[in-house]
Order: sequence, then structure tokens, then C-alpha cells
Amino acid sequence: MRIGVPHEKKPGESRVGLTPDLVAALVAHDHVVVVERDAGLAVGLTDDAYRAAGAGIVESAAEAFDVDLVVKVKELQPGEYALPCRGSIVLGFQQFAIEPAFLDAALASGASFIACETIASATNELPVLAAMSRIAGTLAPQIGAMALMRGLLSPSSSAASKAGAGILLGGVQGTAPARVVVIGAGASGSAAARTAAALGANVTVFAASTRRFAALKGSCDAHIETSVFDADALRGLLPATHLLIGAVLLPGRTSPCLIDRAMIASMPEGAVFIDIGIDQRGIAETSRMSRTDDPFYVEEGVVHCCVPNLPALVPKSATQAYVAALGPYVMALAEHGLQALDLDAGLARGLQVHQGRISDERLAKDAGGTR
Repeated sequence: MRIGVPHEKKPGESRVGLTPDLVAALVAHDHVVVVERDAGLAVGLTDDAYRAAGAGIVESAAEAFDVDLVVKVKELQPGEYALPCRGSIVLGFQQFAIEPAFLDAALASGASFIACETIASATNELPVLAAMSRIAGTLAPQIGAMALMRGLLSPSSSAASKAGAGILLGGVQGTAPARVVVIGAGASGSAAARTAAALGANVTVFAASTRRFAALKGSCDAHIETSVFDADALRGLLPATHLLIGAVLLPGRTSPCLIDRAMIASMPEGAVFIDIGIDQRGIAETSRMSRTDDPFYVEEGVVHCCVPNLPALVPKSATQAYVAALGPYVMALAEHGLQALDLDAGLARGLQVHQGRISDERLAKDAGGTR
């Protein structure tokens, strides 16, 4: 099979779909790999390293897409919509639910799109999504701690540059730590709660059920309060909450709006809200996408960070984790093509668009039918 790795075009995205080690494994199985020039440069993977692994270096994205299997990280950007070839496979995070134009382009292409966010394991976990979610969750309290500082935010915005509440997340002797509320106890929420607790914050986690609470508490030495989600209970906590982290994700679906504008406005002046699931529209009425080069904005006196690709802030670690989780699926698709989906029901759950049709029921519901 011929496999292509394009340079990621999403703003702020610096991860890459394959490492030289995985390229070498594919080449050893007689597959041909082409990599767009400088695709891995931001994570220290040079074109020479890919050549040494057996890949060819191509000059354009069009050449990287002119293959049987395209391995990406993030969803296609508008300038790439026309590039997938009919009959090819595009593997990566797709996020069709929030971008109708991308979905229409994917349907028109005649290619098959497999979404990393819905690939499942034999135990019904989401291994590729979880790998990135853990990184995003670990980063969220660190970003929140910085945003709570006074005067460190975006210099391009006079409002944001002075917005931080001036609170130390973990406190010090003689001062109280910050109150952190995490909504969601999956991979990202659990990582966020553990990190915030390790930094010394007072942490409360809300989740849809108690299913993950035992594992969360068992994996952390610090005390974490837990509660089944209740809007009134959350509303009661927000006036004393310094950092609110949204970590709700319905794979392949848009997120529910759990936080209205009045709830955000009830938070202390200079508090911070980080919406990890913004690439599925986020969970707050005030959520809107921001970018890694300008991550913060202020609504109702609260600093918001709604970056859809937080793991791109640590691209070396994130690429290693991504490729480790995705590698077995890349090998299976390289060896068997779409027949790999017949051999692995979890991989089959990743197929969202196939040759002009929406093949995922959840996506079809959000998209209003199969078009």
C-alpha cells in the first residue's frame, strides 16, 4: 500500500501523523511511505530522518494525499478539502459534527474517513482519543494556573492582559488554595483533576455517573471531591470557583451546553474557564474556539481558553503518544485496507464517511441525515 503523511495545516498544529520508527516498520512490510517536506520538523523529526527510515519526501500536500492511506492528526482544513482521492482512506481526528463544509467535502470526495476519536478497543475504550485527552487534561490546570496570574495574558488584548485574578493555584502557607471544578471524569477530566490536586488546589469533579470515581480517587494521593452532575449544585459552587475545566466529550457528537452565560458571570472576577472539548462545540454558552497563538479571551469577566488542539502545545510528547496509540491501526489498514474493519470491530467504529455516504449513525443524526 502507498501511505502519505501531509504537513498539518490547522493553525498552531505541530504534531505529525507518523514517526520514522513507524515508517520503517511499514517499509519493512513492503509498503511505500511518502512524507510532505518538513512535516515533522516542529517535533524534531527531519526529512533526513524520514529518508533514513525509507520514506520518500514530497514537495506538496497534493502528493501526500495521492496515496491509498493518508495518516493525519487533525481534521482537514479548507485548503485541503479537494485533496483526498476517490477510494482512498483518510485516518485522523475528523470532527465532522461541527464543520458541515468539511463533511460535504468528504462526502463529495468518494474517500473513506476513519475518525481517531471514535476508534474503540476490545474493552470499549477509545485508545487514540484517550491518549490525547490525557495530555489535554494534564495541560489544562497548568494553563489555568498561568491564566490566574495577573498581567501574563495575551498582550494583544488590553482587557485580557489584566484579567487574571492574581491567585496562586495551590496556595502557600497562610493563604487558601484555588477552588478548581472539573466537569467530566473521563480521560481528560481525570487527568485534569489529578494534576490540579497535585498542584495543591481544592478540586471537585462532576460527572454523569459515579462509574469512574473510584479509579479517579484511587490514582491520586490528594483529596478530590466528587459528585454526580447537578446543575444547581454546580451553580452553587461557581461563585467560589477560580478555575473551571470542561472535560465533557461525546465521541463523534456535539457537546451538550451545560453552562449558561449567567453561570459564567457568577464566577469571581478574573476566574478562568478552560473548555477542553471545544472541538465538539464546547459545553458553555460563552465558549468559542481560540488558537494556540492567541488562546485567551474574556467573557463576563472570566478568562476563557478554548483551544481545540491543546496537545499541540507539547508536540513532541503528543506525537509520541499519538503514534503509539495509532500505530497498530495504521499497520492493520496498510496490510488489509478497509478489510481491516471486518477484522476489528473497534476500528470499524471509526469509519464515519465511506464513499459518499455517512456511515456513522451518531454523525448522521447530528448532520440531519445522510445527505
